[in-house]
Amino acid sequence: MTEKKEVSWQEAIHTVLRESLEPMHYTRLAEEIVRRELRISVGKTPAATVNAQISREIKENGTKSRYVRVKWGVYGLRDRLGSGAASAPEIPMEADQE
Repeated sequence: MTEKKEVSWQEAIHTVLRESLEPMHYTRLAEEIVRRELRISVGKTPAATVNAQISREIKENGTKSRYVRVKWGVYGLRDRLGSGAASAPEIPMEADQE
């Protein structure tokens, strides 16, 4: 019996978004990571962890981040959507209200 190797949160998030046909809400991302067993230890609030991981990546790397925020809580891959994609404009992190 082979034991699954746990991947990092960033790798798990990137894997799910890469395989998704569209951007996803961070709650759905967390559910998919757990369902696919990409992470073994997920803690009590995996959705909050996913949101924090993506937010930190965007804050630290700006336009070089591999993620783009489509709307509040919804993220996609920058290389798929682009930073100025008309269908999925990037919204500044400060604009947290819909």
